[in-house]
Amino acid sequence: MAEAARPDAELLGDLPDDVLGDLVTACGRLQSWMAGTQARAVAERAARETSPLAHSSLVGQVTSELVVTGAEAAEVVVRAESGAQHPTVITALETGRIDARKAHTLLRSASHLTVAERAEAIARFLPHAPRRTWKWLQSRMLAFAKSRHGAADAARAAAQHRCVQLDRAENDMGWLSAYLPAADAAAVWGIVDDMARQLQRTPDEGRDLGQLRADCLTGIVTGRLLPADRFTDPGATSDRSTEADDHTTTGQVRTCGGRAPVIKETVQLVRVTPTRPVVRVTVPASTLLGLDDSPGDLDGFGPVTADLAAHLATDATWQRLLTDPATGILTDYSTTAYRPGKVLRQAVTARDQTCGFLQCEHPADWDDLDHIVPFDHDLDPMALGSSRPGQTRADNLQPLCRRHHLLKTHAGWGVVRDPETGVTT
Repeated sequence: MAEAARPDAELLGDLPDDVLGDLVTACGRLQSWMAGTQARAVAERAARETSPLAHSSLVGQVTSELVVTGAEAAEVVVRAESGAQHPTVITALETGRIDARKAHTLLRSASHLTVAERAEAIARFLPHAPRRTWKWLQSRMLAFAKSRHGAADAARAAAQHRCVQLDRAENDMGWLSAYLPAADAAAVWGIVDDMARQLQRTPDEGRDLGQLRADCLTGIVTGRLLPADRFTDPGATSDRSTEADDHTTTGQVRTCGGRAPVIKETVQLVRVTPTRPVVRVTVPASTLLGLDDSPGDLDGFGPVTADLAAHLATDATWQRLLTDPATGILTDYSTTAYRPGKVLRQAVTARDQTCGFLQCEHPADWDDLDHIVPFDHDLDPMALGSSRPGQTRADNLQPLCRRHHLLKTHAGWGVVRDPETGVTT
């Protein structure tokens, strides 16, 4: 087998980069074609079933034929059954315009849509699917569903199924997952993430951010990590350092991350400051004024009902971002300084929300702000004149996660941003 593969490997070594890229794309399209053809075959078999347990029977057959789990087989069957109702999706899959994940998103997300409503949504979003990620499609499908139904009743019904689940993993590890209302999930994440980032800034901290989040979650839930003045046991003395960035306590220490409590007569530990949940929601002004039920957008989750968006906005710190009323593009302003100020940074990250690299979903709040046209440090700001904007301005800035910022700087990637549409290429 290995010998038979050698000629292909040698052939690949002779191909230029662009041809290798075409080959990668072709393999993806071939996978899509196979998934589409598989869906048509399963749909044909489903059409021949007459048993009242036809769906379960078909799942059982696919499970044994593909030697996969029941959940994986069910996804294949559901794709086939839903695809029979919406054949344009399967056609797009067979022709390689979309992949199986995008097809499943179009066919199954926003489960309370009627067949006719889903057909309308597919007609609207399928043309964009080849150039968008499945997460973008999911967000648009959910927003479409909320525009049709408001989804308040569906949200209340879904909240009745909130739960926490433990699944075993390898090497004495486990997965702890929580199914929560979006606002609650965002609030929990805000606490865990904020506390982890505070601890990351402490001297001699060697854990990475993922480890710190895990340890903070464990510590908070088990009571071994407490915010602010609750770090110490009752009766323990407290001694704050005079350094502004070195908040410490002394006494009996409660640790986190599954570690056993460490008892010392005197120990120095960075205090975690009291933390409020940070929940960001973008709400159309028309919704807040009660003029319509346009959905809001909960940062990190996507569309939420108008009622929930308005409720979250009642207890919020407001920031006004001016946009062009016709295009929605952020109205530009600039500075001649290299580093953008706080307001400009917040405006750009609120505008773009995620890293600007292709299909990267890293949150913009924690990204670098990259100058699309590199900043010229040798340029005299006075040479720009009063009519020309500074180099550090909204339409010349984009959030990039550190990995993709390094790619743009050192690996030959280039970026062009259309000031009229806000689209980057």
